[in-house]
Amino acid sequence: MNRKNAIAGIWLIGLGILFLFNFIWPGILILIGLTMVVTAFMPVERREMPAIPPAPTPPVPSQSAAVPQPEDSGEPLPPILADKADLLYKQSLLPETCPACGGPVKQNAQQVVWNDDQTAVCPFCAAKLKITPPAGS
Repeated sequence: MNRKNAIAGIWLIGLGILFLFNFIWPGILILIGLTMVVTAFMPVERREMPAIPPAPTPPVPSQSAAVPQPEDSGEPLPPILADKADLLYKQSLLPETCPACGGPVKQNAQQVVWNDDQTAVCPFCAAKLKITPPAGS
């Protein structure tokens, strides 16, 4: 039996006896004293926290699964890879923080909505972010 159940039992049975014999005033003090005795002598049940399993390690990409670069093979990238490469390039042009709210835009680049090649929307405050490509391109 745990401590909470013992105290609840003492109070339920004790109040029943007090109301049965109309012995409310000094009897309530006895119930309080019994509660203090039970609290002092019964140990507190400690809950064991379940062990947190270790996070799974991400698989290491093999060399055979590497995406060929355009300069390695003379062929152009497939459309899906070209779109991903274009998105990665756009995300690299994002500012570190939003000029309007100061939110970390570059860290949350996956959540940025692109209007066109030069404008994006901040995922925190919906402010328009002007993207300027580097001078060499």
